[in-house]
Amino acid sequence: MFKVGQILAYKEAERIQFQNLLPIDINRSKNESSVGGNWDINYRTNIGDVGISFNHLFYYTRLNKSLVLVGAPGGKIQFQNSTGYIDTKGVETNLRFLFGDFKMVYWIHLYRCQHTFYK
Repeated sequence: MFKVGQILAYKEAERIQFQNLLPIDINRSKNESSVGGNWDINYRTNIGDVGISFNHLFYYTRLNKSLVLVGAPGGKIQFQNSTGYIDTKGVETNLRFLFGDFKMVYWIHLYRCQHTFYK
Protein backbone atom coordinates (compact mmCIF):
# COMPACT_ATOMS: atom_id res chain seq x y z
CA MET A 1 0.00 0.00 0.00
CA PHE A 2 1.40 3.37 -0.98
CA LYS A 3 0.51 6.40 1.10
CA VAL A 4 0.03 9.48 -1.00
CA GLY A 5 0.21 12.03 1.79
CA GLN A 6 3.81 12.85 0.96
CA ILE A 7 2.96 14.32 -2.46
CA LEU A 8 2.88 17.83 -1.06
CA ALA A 9 4.23 19.59 -4.17
CA TYR A 10 1.15 18.59 -6.16
CA LYS A 11 -1.14 19.93 -3.46
CA GLU A 12 0.84 23.19 -3.37
CA ALA A 13 0.44 23.61 -7.15
CA GLU A 14 -3.29 23.03 -6.75
CA ARG A 15 -3.46 25.55 -3.89
CA ILE A 16 -2.08 28.31 -6.13
CA GLN A 17 -4.49 27.16 -8.88
CA PHE A 18 -1.57 26.23 -11.17
CA GLN A 19 -0.86 29.92 -11.85
CA ASN A 20 2.65 30.62 -13.20
CA LEU A 21 3.35 26.87 -13.27
CA LEU A 22 5.41 25.70 -16.22
CA PRO A 23 4.68 22.30 -17.82
CA ILE A 24 6.78 19.38 -16.62
CA ASP A 25 9.82 19.00 -18.89
CA ILE A 26 9.54 15.32 -19.83
CA ASN A 27 13.03 15.33 -21.35
CA ARG A 28 14.64 16.32 -18.03
CA SER A 29 12.28 14.68 -15.53
CA LYS A 30 12.62 11.14 -14.25
CA ASN A 31 9.92 8.88 -12.89
CA GLU A 32 9.51 8.90 -9.14
CA SER A 33 10.04 5.52 -7.52
CA SER A 34 8.95 4.19 -4.18
CA VAL A 35 9.76 1.30 -1.89
CA GLY A 36 7.63 0.41 1.06
CA GLY A 37 5.70 -2.12 2.98
CA ASN A 38 2.93 -2.57 5.45
CA TRP A 39 1.74 -5.04 8.02
CA ASP A 40 -1.72 -5.12 9.47
CA ILE A 41 -3.84 -6.98 11.99
CA ASN A 42 -7.56 -7.65 11.36
CA TYR A 43 -10.27 -8.86 13.71
CA ARG A 44 -13.94 -9.44 12.88
CA THR A 45 -16.86 -10.49 15.02
CA ASN A 46 -20.63 -10.08 15.39
CA ILE A 47 -22.56 -8.88 18.39
CA GLY A 48 -26.14 -9.78 17.60
CA ASP A 49 -27.03 -8.21 14.22
CA VAL A 50 -24.07 -5.79 14.35
CA GLY A 51 -20.85 -6.73 12.57
CA ILE A 52 -17.66 -5.24 13.99
CA SER A 53 -14.34 -5.08 12.17
CA PHE A 54 -11.04 -3.80 13.58
CA ASN A 55 -7.91 -3.15 11.47
CA HIS A 56 -4.56 -1.90 12.75
CA LEU A 57 -1.92 -0.97 10.12
CA PHE A 58 1.82 -0.20 10.27
CA TYR A 59 3.43 1.24 7.11
CA TYR A 60 6.69 2.58 5.71
CA THR A 61 7.33 4.25 2.31
CA ARG A 62 10.46 5.76 0.79
CA LEU A 63 9.86 7.99 -2.25
CA ASN A 64 12.95 8.55 -4.43
CA LYS A 65 13.42 11.35 -6.98
CA SER A 66 10.19 13.05 -5.94
CA LEU A 67 8.96 16.04 -7.93
CA VAL A 68 9.22 19.29 -5.98
CA LEU A 69 8.29 22.86 -6.85
CA VAL A 70 11.21 25.19 -7.57
CA GLY A 71 11.52 28.75 -8.81
CA ALA A 72 12.01 29.40 -12.52
CA PRO A 73 12.94 32.55 -14.48
CA GLY A 74 10.30 35.24 -14.89
CA GLY A 75 8.56 34.59 -11.56
CA LYS A 76 7.36 31.18 -12.74
CA ILE A 77 7.56 27.88 -10.86
CA GLN A 78 8.19 24.39 -12.14
CA PHE A 79 8.34 20.77 -11.03
CA GLN A 80 11.82 19.31 -10.82
CA ASN A 81 13.15 16.00 -9.49
CA SER A 82 14.71 16.26 -6.07
CA THR A 83 18.16 14.87 -5.39
CA GLY A 84 17.04 13.10 -2.24
CA TYR A 85 14.12 11.11 -0.89
CA ILE A 86 11.09 11.33 1.37
CA ASP A 87 10.61 8.86 4.22
CA THR A 88 7.10 8.28 5.58
CA LYS A 89 6.09 5.86 8.30
CA GLY A 90 3.03 5.55 10.43
CA VAL A 91 0.36 3.64 12.27
CA GLU A 92 -3.36 3.87 11.67
CA THR A 93 -6.47 2.10 12.90
CA ASN A 94 -9.96 1.75 11.55
CA LEU A 95 -13.05 0.43 13.24
CA ARG A 96 -16.16 -0.54 11.24
CA PHE A 97 -19.68 -1.21 12.38
CA LEU A 98 -22.08 -2.93 9.98
CA PHE A 99 -25.81 -3.18 10.48
CA GLY A 100 -27.87 -4.37 7.50
CA ASP A 101 -27.10 -1.98 4.64
CA PHE A 102 -25.53 0.63 6.94
CA LYS A 103 -21.81 0.98 7.54
CA MET A 104 -20.03 3.36 9.92
CA VAL A 105 -16.23 3.67 9.73
CA TYR A 106 -13.86 5.42 12.14
CA TRP A 107 -10.38 6.02 10.68
CA ILE A 108 -7.65 7.18 13.06
CA HIS A 109 -4.04 8.10 12.22
CA LEU A 110 -2.31 7.27 15.47
CA TYR A 111 1.17 8.23 14.31
CA ARG A 112 2.64 9.66 11.12
CA CYS A 113 6.19 10.79 10.63
CA GLN A 114 7.58 12.26 7.42
CA HIS A 115 11.18 13.30 6.81
CA THR A 116 12.57 14.91 3.68
CA PHE A 117 16.22 14.35 2.79
CA TYR A 118 17.49 16.55 -0.06
CA LYS A 119 21.09 17.25 -0.96
